[in-house]
Amino acid sequence: MQRRQFMGLGLGAVGAGAIATGQNTLTTRPGLPPGLTESDFADANDPGKQLFDRHCAECHAPGHGHPGTQRLAWSRGERYAVLEQRKDLSADYIRVIVRRGLFEMPPFRPTELSDEDLARLSAYLAGRRKR
Repeated sequence: MQRRQFMGLGLGAVGAGAIATGQNTLTTRPGLPPGLTESDFADANDPGKQLFDRHCAECHAPGHGHPGTQRLAWSRGERYAVLEQRKDLSADYIRVIVRRGLFEMPPFRPTELSDEDLARLSAYLAGRRKR
């Protein structure tokens, strides 16, 4: 958790510098993965995105050190590794996996993630298909 707070402070400083210099940070972001555009990234105010960041990102964020992402890269290939970049996930599938778990992923009980929050989360990830 401390690492995320530190990274947030660093990114805030970068954003403030971009505003001060008049740069548009949405169009100047370096290193976008091939085939992705800025519209592929969610609004930080999206409740589904917030739930993903709180409950899923620790294991399913992009990059090394995220066991869910690494497991998917190993078993399904790099194209399917990062959940937020996938366009093949249905809301029903996401709900089943979250409630039942899969391989190393533990299930999330309704006391950990309410049905309403699970609906928001699954709509967020499944909605990536339309972008």
